[in-house]
Amino acid sequence: MPVAWVWIGGSFISNKSDPDDLDVVYWCEDRLVDQVSDPNDKLVLQLFATNQVREVTGLRVDTRYCRWHVRPEAGVQNTIEHHQYTMERGFWDDFWLRKRTGEKNAPAVREDALPRRGYLEVMLDGPDVI
Repeated sequence: MPVAWVWIGGSFISNKSDPDDLDVVYWCEDRLVDQVSDPNDKLVLQLFATNQVREVTGLRVDTRYCRWHVRPEAGVQNTIEHHQYTMERGFWDDFWLRKRTGEKNAPAVREDALPRRGYLEVMLDGPDVI
């Protein structure tokens, strides 16, 4: 399945001296995801969607895939698909801009919500996959 682009984050792209993992969100056009019919391909998608790649393969990578919904006019979007896409895009963008101020299991504080880091966006197959 073509992957339009990926967002990469995690401790491997940080200044941590002992990084733990690479976090990747794969952006795939929803119509192409819906066309997947092979049971093995569906299983692979499920592994990526539910963040089981690390558990199954032993690779230090946390994964998700998101359904990119293509709409000609960004301002005129009143569909469930577009709302889901914008919610996922906004969630991951906001999530990866945050950085904990305390230990991993410490209670969250206001400063944890402030944008203090980023992520890398890499174009793969690109958005003009037909």
